[in-house]
Amino acid sequence: MQSDTLRLTQASTAEAGASLEVENNTTLDVRIFLLRAAMPTRLGTVEGMSTARFDLKADMLGRDVRFYASPVGGRQRTITDMIVVKPGQLVSLHLDNMMRSYRLSVW
Repeated sequence: MQSDTLRLTQASTAEAGASLEVENNTTLDVRIFLLRAAMPTRLGTVEGMSTARFDLKADMLGRDVRFYASPVGGRQRTITDMIVVKPGQLVSLHLDNMMRSYRLSVW
């Protein structure tokens, strides 16, 4: 009986996703992508001077990924360093006002 409970817990953890919170300090709307093996997956758009949260599905986790921010109507783009995101984690991406730098935290 205990092994059945353990298997159910492991299965639900494997299916669990994570979250990405993006703080956009530019005046432009920014499109956010997750890059896995150089293949982009669009997560959504963060309006200028606002914060948005995106769900990361279980199949996006456990591998090396990068996040890519592309402003609508702007040229400066940001690609983060590679990280591994695990189920249940919260990733926080802070974009500065000129998109010349970023801060990435994993909780």
